[in-house]
Amino acid sequence: MIVQKSITVLNSLLKRVPAEKKSYYLTFYEDLLQKAFTDNFSTGKTPKDLSLKELFDKIDESWYIEKISTFSKSDLLFFTSLLSHQKRAHLREKLGIEGLFYTFSEKFELYCLNLFFKELFPNELPLPFSFLEETPLYFLTTGNTEKIHKLAFYLGLFDISLELKTVLKGSILKQLQITLFADEIAFCKEISEFRHPFSLGPLGLANWNENSDSLRKALFERGLYRLSIGLSNSSPDFIWYILHFLDKDIAKRLEKQPKVEIDTKIFEIALNQIEIAWKGVCTVLN
Repeated sequence: MIVQKSITVLNSLLKRVPAEKKSYYLTFYEDLLQKAFTDNFSTGKTPKDLSLKELFDKIDESWYIEKISTFSKSDLLFFTSLLSHQKRAHLREKLGIEGLFYTFSEKFELYCLNLFFKELFPNELPLPFSFLEETPLYFLTTGNTEKIHKLAFYLGLFDISLELKTVLKGSILKQLQITLFADEIAFCKEISEFRHPFSLGPLGLANWNENSDSLRKALFERGLYRLSIGLSNSSPDFIWYILHFLDKDIAKRLEKQPKVEIDTKIFEIALNQIEIAWKGVCTVLN
């Protein structure tokens, strides 16, 4: 992991070096590293780096709530004072924090936020966005818990959209209208004309017992699997962000990579479906 992070950081630095000086900088690296940099070098825009305070707002609280609950009252007040107004107001109510929040100088706040992150994530500090490897899924870094959760469900709708074409039983169609939200029904209609080159197997709508909870759970799990296919070629540093936008338990399920080797065509289809679903999610939640 350390070597990978080093390569990622150095590769990012190469992007900032003027073209005429790249060969000069490359002479400092061993042949193996030089080959890695040369092979992996690519240009393109990277997302704006988040401040630690902005990043903390995006991390699902299940990743840190248990840890900070063990802090003394004075430490809890001190560290939550470093966070955004919205986040610390939420934690004050949830954890019963008392007292006036502190104010800090910009440099001292940054120093303390770094300490806070190292306390919460001692073995997996996230790289800034601009140091991440290039990936077609960069747009996911603009998300949050709600959006990534919604994305997984939308991805599950690709399976139901495919199977709906074979369902004739009127009561099932009527129950589906109750089970799915209006935006989900609209998305199903949007993708109904798309070709579905791969399926995760039939949902069994023809024999569905019309239990809404069981169907929604099945759709969400299928969506997580489609998302895991799309993430299968991403760097661990990029995946760190996506996992930490989600509840820990959901993240563990997403983290389980597909057990079979993913065909290049299937991988590209999954990327395309993630992009389509993300546009739908952003239309509803932006």
